Amino acid sequence: MTTRAPAVRIPVARPRPGAKAKPSRPPLSLVLPSPSRAPRAPFVICVAALLSLGLMCLLLLNTVLAQGAFTVHDLQRRTAALTDEQQQLQTGVSLEGSPLVLAEKARRLGLVQVRDPAFIRTSDGKVLGHPTVAKRPYVAPLAPAKTTPSMPAKTTAPTVKTANTTNTTKPTTPTPRRTP
Repeated sequence: MTTRAPAVRIPVARPRPGAKAKPSRPPLSLVLPSPSRAPRAPFVICVAALLSLGLMCLLLLNTVLAQGAFTVHDLQRRTAALTDEQQQLQTGVSLEGSPLVLAEKARRLGLVQVRDPAFIRTSDGKVLGHPTVAKRPYVAPLAPAKTTPSMPAKTTAPTVKTANTTNTTKPTTPTPRRTP
């Protein structure tokens, strides 16, 4: 069983005689918001500034890329020119190292070709073969060859004058190209 608390009476305020009665509250109603607009000028200025900044960034990026493309193009041209020069120098080295040119240079230094070579075995120092002394043939003086810079000179057989025959061909050596 539950016990109930005694009922308490709450006094109700009664209007006094001769006093005006308080007006009752009006009923609640929905109040519509007033049509207020946010100022548009700051928004428009902000959007215009962002667009201008974006366009300037794109212009700067485009300029930097164009400058890089010009640099790459210049480097490619320089690489092609250096490759051509390397090929020309390699051709000159190949011509200078050819057997005919080397033989002519050796002849000009006074070297002669040996007909019967001999070999020395290094283990015991024994000479193998029958060496003969090489004789120096008479060599006619050579006039310098005239070549054009665009064409390498051609080499021919060396001029050798012996007692019985005369070879009238003149050797020429390639002239090295000047590099800029």
